[in-house]
Amino acid sequence: MKKTIALGLILLALCALPAFSGVNMGTVAGYYGIEASETTLTISGTDYDSEGEKISAGMLVKGSSYFDLNSTLGVNYMVRVGKVLEYTQNGTAQDVDDMDLTWDVGVGISYQMPVAYQTLFEAGVGIQYTNTKNEIPTGGTPIDLEFDTFSLSAYAEVNIAIQPAMYFTAGVHGLMPVYSNVTANMGSVSLDSEVTGSTLAFAPYVGISYAY
Repeated sequence: MKKTIALGLILLALCALPAFSGVNMGTVAGYYGIEASETTLTISGTDYDSEGEKISAGMLVKGSSYFDLNSTLGVNYMVRVGKVLEYTQNGTAQDVDDMDLTWDVGVGISYQMPVAYQTLFEAGVGIQYTNTKNEIPTGGTPIDLEFDTFSLSAYAEVNIAIQPAMYFTAGVHGLMPVYSNVTANMGSVSLDSEVTGSTLAFAPYVGISYAY
């Protein structure tokens, strides 16, 4: 419940940011994500080593807010919702049909500059929160996992004007986790767990942006 309230307050704050800025850019885009990971999941003293690759696709809504027409620095905020299309774990393809939608939300600092006639370059860094679910087969009752992950995020994009105040946007977004909390459950039993390792994800995206 506390996590839900905290995330709700973050989303409310992100939605309110444009009201306090002078120049805004809103983007709706589709993305194609690729993720590679090497992790060790420790559950009640037992280590589960895993090498995984995920391919996913989804939609993102991103905004950037600058405080006046001459400002190159501002804030950015992003929400993404996606579906895992392929998942390989330790060289074995996994069934993804029953996997829940993934989602994440983030906020950061953005930088924007003109690079050509009616063309803008924008980049940003920040923190992203991601919620994902998975399970470990045990031959009996599987272990259900829920990951709450905080990552360093970065993006770079080019915005090309196609109409006054409307842009074609193409960019790439990357994530590198820095902290992950995992909740493990086997039936009605909650298990002590922790996760270590490294993960790197990036996602090219294309869409339409509107300046206001």
